[in-house]
Amino acid sequence: MLKKIIREDKIFLFIVLTIIVFAYIANLFVNNNTIILGGEYIFSFDHAGHVRNILHDPQSLLAKDTTNCFDCPDFYHYSRWYSLFKIGYHSLSQVLHLHPFIFLILSMVLTQLISLYIFSRIILGKASLVPFLVASFVFIFYPYKYSLLIETHDGLLYSNMILYITLLLWSFKNLDKLSTKKILFSSLGVGLLLSFFLNANIAFLPIVIYTSIILAFIFRSKLLANSRKSFIYVFIMVGVTALINIPLLNSLFQNGNSRHYEGYISFNYIDSFLSGLSIAQTDIQITILLAMLLILCFIYAPIKRTYKLWMLSAYVFIAIMIAGNNSPINIYGWMFEHVPLIDSLRATYRFMFFELMIFFIIIYVTLRKLHDGNMVQLLLFGMMSALFIYLPLQHISTNKDYFFKTSLPEEYFDAQKYLNTKPEKKVYFPPRTPIFRSIATDYTWGKSDYKASILLYKNPFTSLLPVTNLVQFERYPYLLSPEYLEINYLTDLRLSPADIVRALELRQVKYIILDKNYKWNEIYPEFEIDTLMEQGVAEKQFGNITILRLKGKSNKCKKGYGTILLEYCTSYDKDTKLINKTFQEFTLETSPEKIGKKLSVRRNSIYTKSVLDPILHRAFVDNRVLFSKEIMQVSGNQKEVFSTDKLKAGKYRLYIALFKYSGDGKLMKDAKVVVYSAGEKVKEISPYTTRPKIYWESIDLELRDGQKVYVGIENEGYIIFSAIPIIKTL
Repeated sequence: MLKKIIREDKIFLFIVLTIIVFAYIANLFVNNNTIILGGEYIFSFDHAGHVRNILHDPQSLLAKDTTNCFDCPDFYHYSRWYSLFKIGYHSLSQVLHLHPFIFLILSMVLTQLISLYIFSRIILGKASLVPFLVASFVFIFYPYKYSLLIETHDGLLYSNMILYITLLLWSFKNLDKLSTKKILFSSLGVGLLLSFFLNANIAFLPIVIYTSIILAFIFRSKLLANSRKSFIYVFIMVGVTALINIPLLNSLFQNGNSRHYEGYISFNYIDSFLSGLSIAQTDIQITILLAMLLILCFIYAPIKRTYKLWMLSAYVFIAIMIAGNNSPINIYGWMFEHVPLIDSLRATYRFMFFELMIFFIIIYVTLRKLHDGNMVQLLLFGMMSALFIYLPLQHISTNKDYFFKTSLPEEYFDAQKYLNTKPEKKVYFPPRTPIFRSIATDYTWGKSDYKASILLYKNPFTSLLPVTNLVQFERYPYLLSPEYLEINYLTDLRLSPADIVRALELRQVKYIILDKNYKWNEIYPEFEIDTLMEQGVAEKQFGNITILRLKGKSNKCKKGYGTILLEYCTSYDKDTKLINKTFQEFTLETSPEKIGKKLSVRRNSIYTKSVLDPILHRAFVDNRVLFSKEIMQVSGNQKEVFSTDKLKAGKYRLYIALFKYSGDGKLMKDAKVVVYSAGEKVKEISPYTTRPKIYWESIDLELRDGQKVYVGIENEGYIIFSAIPIIKTL
């Protein structure tokens, strides 16, 4: 088999090897300390260090809640256990001795190129190499994908999606001819590819599932005619996926699906029909030329008229979906409300994969036809190929400053080596920076005028150079456990250095990493760094980085529950001091089953298990609000968000927990909580108050037999529920 592949595809293999050699040559010209960042791209000089941190953390093995992994040592924005896969993948750069950015580009190009080649060989017939390379170049370096390259793993996801569709198409098409052995291997392969989406980017999963269903529907006759083979195929595919993803399934069983968004991102017509050219800020001339070339390719492509009509229909349908509420027919809006799993797909740009695949197919088959034609056709082939290569390159050249590039001082590497010999708990200072600032602009070694891309990461020791047992707050505060919430609140730089250090000592923090490369005078001019230095012992100095060892004179915390205070650590014991909490509120929040039964959440309710507004994040810190992982931001204009089962006749008490905020500016707009029963409004609750905190509202109800109770939201805006409502029989 291997000899056959080498013999038939030796030129392609030579091209692959040439790309690898070129990457290693380019690697020689990139300094080892060079940072290249953009958006949410995972960049680190020590991905293997992140893997070690994750593996040494007990919560990362079979995490109880893998969607919101409290305090996981994970610098990626989405704190899920499958970050282990993502970061582990990037650690291959260290194994291969490549700069992280060079490795990213190499892996994105090779995975897509190889998957497109396999697709072309199996689905489109024997590959014609030069037309294939031109079409692949457009697919890989399409202008919108240039911005995605550094933002997400779309290149890797696209390649996996191509392989998944290819293998599924091939299997379904040839099911009647396949031996049991081939069915076992192909279903195993599909299962592994399906698992990839759960581990690399779960946001693609709805697209993968519905693509599989559509393909199964197309080949339904063959699948039904070979029902035994079909059963074996599906059983192995699902079984492999389930076994590989036991931690994720464990989380789903315990916590349900938390990927419910309150809305979705829509695009204009240029972006919808031309795969994001407008949002990628593509020059209008490039946009027009690409559109004209694609239309010409579609017209000239040697594809049967019936297939062309199906392709055009699919393309228009996808484009309308991407347009979302900008389209006169909001197909995606209806699907978001009514089709399972679609409400977990927030960004419609992911459907652009199918548009790009259509572009690839029509470019490839058109160029292949021209390439095999007469002299005039060969001339047209040369002109079109040149344009298809020039236009993406011109876009990249125009936007070459998209990335943040600089050199990280050597002192950070030295500090990392030293800190990793210290297993005790550590905090980097500043522990957090303002939400709209970034690592590119906040340090003396950065670039104050950088504005091309919003960079997610702000702390060098949580992303660029991982440190063991580092307490960090780069994730949003709702992803933190009570212990980390306390440290988050009590290291607010508006507090005195003495109080901050005392709070850290009470919570067993041993070291402060004080970074004077940070622009303290510009960003936190009031904070007294010298006073902070006096609170500990300077154990080690690396350039402008001081390793400050705390004296550890403070005693252990007192037990407390409620508003977070310096001297009290959150405890759930019976002898705990309640701080601005009643005993009933304590029981409702820590042992709700002792009070009553939780209401059910309507499946298509529009909410996020998070709090999105940075103003509220600040309010949490200011008011030191303790909350649980049940916190939800629920959108307005939903009559039935929570509901009970049918209840027996009798008296009941409904408990609703809300975070209420100041009415100044009406942050939550006109939204209000409404309780319904028997189609009638029972109670309205405003989300505004003079004193922001979590309030437990109780509503007494008298119901007839078989009635239900509903909790919904009226008007535009949103409501912050800090827990799922509870109903108690009186």
